Amino acid sequence: EAALLGFSNALAQLQASVGNRHPLAIELKRRMCALERVAGQPVIAERDCHDALTLALARHGPEHPSSVDARRELAAIHVDLGRFREADIAFRESHRWMVARLGRQHVDVARNDGSLGIVAWELGDIDGALRYLDRALAVLRKDPKLPLYQGVLFNKAMVLHDVGRDQAALPLLLQVERLRIATFGEGDERVGDTKRLLGEVQAALGQDETARQNLVDT
Repeated sequence: EAALLGFSNALAQLQASVGNRHPLAIELKRRMCALERVAGQPVIAERDCHDALTLALARHGPEHPSSVDARRELAAIHVDLGRFREADIAFRESHRWMVARLGRQHVDVARNDGSLGIVAWELGDIDGALRYLDRALAVLRKDPKLPLYQGVLFNKAMVLHDVGRDQAALPLLLQVERLRIATFGEGDERVGDTKRLLGEVQAALGQDETARQNLVDT
């Protein structure tokens, strides 16, 4: 809350001194958007992200990194709000630029692939979701300690479980559980999320005792 207030005050001072279209306003609006999203204020966050993108496009055009970053931030807000088709368009627009400039092996490109995978899943495109997630994992698996790798692996297991492919989801979740305990510790909420989904998968496979234990632990 203090950080958000600080950025808001800085933006007000900037606008009072040099007007509404200074390039620094793009970054301030993006930072406010990110903090508002974390604070559970997606509607306000969407407004600030939209303002950041509009200003970035006007000042720099669609290919500038500021425009790409603002578009990705806005896409994430659209996911939070359940507006998946809008999110899909925004992530795809960002993706083309990122692949061209950064290459397919860049972590940020893999992150965007992971986001596209979740959006595809929400839109009912299971094959597309798994394709995007596998593409992200191919880049990220060289460093399994990365929380991003663990998150994408968890999301792939979630998609597989959703379509009844629990036998394939199980080893992924067991790996995520080990990695997250090693990275964050047993009491971390991400470990709890993993155990919960692991329990659901084990229950679907008839592994009632281990499923019960994992569900009790969460």
